[in-house]
Amino acid sequence: MFFSKVAYLMFIDAYVVGRANSPSSSSAARLLPLLFLAIPGYYAWGFLAQSTHPVRQRVRELIFHAGTIRRAAVSEALAGIAIVAASIAPPGARTSLAITGALAALVGRAVLYQQAEHASRAAIGQAPRPLIRPSLMWVIAALLALTAAALLVAAAKDKAGPGALVGALIFAAGAVATARVAGRGRRSIRA
Repeated sequence: MFFSKVAYLMFIDAYVVGRANSPSSSSAARLLPLLFLAIPGYYAWGFLAQSTHPVRQRVRELIFHAGTIRRAAVSEALAGIAIVAASIAPPGARTSLAITGALAALVGRAVLYQQAEHASRAAIGQAPRPLIRPSLMWVIAALLALTAAALLVAAAKDKAGPGALVGALIFAAGAVATARVAGRGRRSIRA
């Protein structure tokens, strides 16, 4: 539950920063992402400060050992990095970085949801099922690739600035990662 709440707060943070971040260069516009990032940080700090040593040790084990929680933690860390980068990036790239942060936080939340779903199904003796079917994952990968291509064309043709190029790279990476997950899902369903 702790990880889920932090994931929600990171998503809300990135969403608000993406919506409220103006293309200005004022110091207030650059500090806004950092101020919003303090909210999930404060929540996590407060939770861990009130927890006992075994609980903190278990949280550390979940984050630093390979597994589902680690993947979610990496997604949330990427969301935090994108939010911080949005605060220091040129105005044209801020929105793309904030969207990247929101997507990374959303992926982290989806991974945590999938883990909770698997655990609840295992508790009642049912077999786990995928959150999203592989065929839908292929459609999502194709849409991400098309978005990356459109952003590349916009960056080259309209001189859209660094934001479009950064967005294109991020969407291309998302398309590749989604296609890899879809390929693994299809193999596991056949087995």
